[in-house]
Amino acid sequence: MRKPAPWTPPVRGEAEGVLFEAWRAAAAGASAAAGEERYADALQALASMRGAVDRYFDDVLVMAEDETVRRNRLRQLAGIAGGSVRKVAHLERLQG
Repeated sequence: MRKPAPWTPPVRGEAEGVLFEAWRAAAAGASAAAGEERYADALQALASMRGAVDRYFDDVLVMAEDETVRRNRLRQLAGIAGGSVRKVAHLERLQG
């Protein structure tokens, strides 16, 4: 069975595109490292998105009035959280 192509969110602005490309690169690195049980390297790959994530939240209004835009932005963030981060770390289990 052929695997479906990864979902590509509609990108409206530069910060959204930067985050999407950072996510693709980080996800590939994290997946490879986790597959070899190099979890520190996997976390480091995910941490490499920090600048793009910071810029995204500085430049993008996630909860836009336009429902389609808002839904796509929420999907992008959910894809990052569920499609990459939770494969390596369950950050919601951290206390503090």
